[in-house]
Amino acid sequence: MKTGSGAMDWLSRDGKLLLLARPIQSFGTSFVNIIIAIFFTVLGLPLWQIGVVLSGGLLASTLFNMVVGFLADRFGRRRSLVIFGLLNTLSGLVFAFVSNPAILIAFSVLSALGYRGEFGPYQMLERVILVQCCP
Repeated sequence: MKTGSGAMDWLSRDGKLLLLARPIQSFGTSFVNIIIAIFFTVLGLPLWQIGVVLSGGLLASTLFNMVVGFLADRFGRRRSLVIFGLLNTLSGLVFAFVSNPAILIAFSVLSALGYRGEFGPYQMLERVILVQCCP
């Protein structure tokens, strides 16, 4: 291991970017998971339906993990991260401009808003990329 001016000199630029983005992503995910439940309550969904939506997001996240596990190398890890980011951006736009609960529920499940903490297609891809950023 190199002795240098910084404690993270051994990590590539991509690895450093992943580590810097992680707290922002964790905050955003946690914030959205809280806000989405409040938002659906304001729209008039009963608590059990909100639970079903968040459970559907968790199930979608599990399915995305399996798909990414099989296809990320063929499709490209960076490209997969970009696709998931665009999918979440699209969901955010839908939530900003659409008030139909059925559409909102579909997009919340599609964008896997139900995943928690260290579980989701992003985290799986980030871990694989981070390992490759080390010597």
